[in-house]
Amino acid sequence: MSDESTHVELRCPACKATQQLPADATELTCSGCGAHHRFLLCPACHETAQVDDKVGRRGGTWRCPSCRSAIPVPRIGRPRPGSADAVHRQLEVRGTLEHDPDNRVHGGFVVVGVKGAYDLPARAVCMVCTLADEVRIVEVGPGAILKIRYERLTRVQILGEDKTSGRFFNDRFGVAGAAGDIFAGMLTQQNRKKREIATFLHLAGQDGELLLFHGRMPPDAMRQSFPRLVSRFPEE
Repeated sequence: MSDESTHVELRCPACKATQQLPADATELTCSGCGAHHRFLLCPACHETAQVDDKVGRRGGTWRCPSCRSAIPVPRIGRPRPGSADAVHRQLEVRGTLEHDPDNRVHGGFVVVGVKGAYDLPARAVCMVCTLADEVRIVEVGPGAILKIRYERLTRVQILGEDKTSGRFFNDRFGVAGAAGDIFAGMLTQQNRKKREIATFLHLAGQDGELLLFHGRMPPDAMRQSFPRLVSRFPEE
C-alpha cells in the first residue's frame, strides 16, 4: 500500500513496471508499455482478475486465474468490475506483491485429502504459490491459507494421467496411507467422467499431508510449473 491510503501500487502484468492507482480503480493503463488491463470480478469464485482488454473485450472469454473457470464477457451490458485494491490484497495474501521471476502461482486446484495440521476444507478450490522460502496453499475467496516452509516438507509427488498423450503415472508413483486411498478413488472417478487430464499434487511434511487435484494441467506441465518444488524432491 502506498503512503496515501486511497492509492495502491500494482505492477503491469505485461512489463512488470510499478503503477500507482486509486484503490477503487477498475482498470490499469501502463505508463511504460501502454498495456491496458481491466479488473474484472469472477462470478464463479468472486476474486478479481487483471484481464487484458484485448482478451476481455465484449463478446470474448477470459479464464479466471484463481479458479480457472472460463468467463464469457456479456454481449449486452458490462461485466462486473473489480478494483485495484482487491487485486492488491489478493497478491499480498499469495505472497507475490513484490515481483520475483522465480515465483509461481497457479489456480484451479481442489483439496481432496488432508491429514495432520494441514487445515484446509475438503473440496476447497485453491491456488498453489511457490515462493522463495515456502509454498502457500491459498483457498480461493476469503478462506484459509496454509504456509509450508520447504525444510518441513518430506515428500512432493505429481501423479496422475494425461489421456491426450497416452501417459499414465499411477504405476510409477506410490502414495501411502489415506492419501493413497483417496488418490485411487479420485482417479477412478475421473476415469468414469472420461476426463482427458487428471493430475494430483501430493505434499507430505513433518506436520501433515495434503492431496490436491487439478483437471486442466497435465503432470508434465505441473512439473515444469513448480521448479522450486521439483528441484527439492527429484523423482526417482
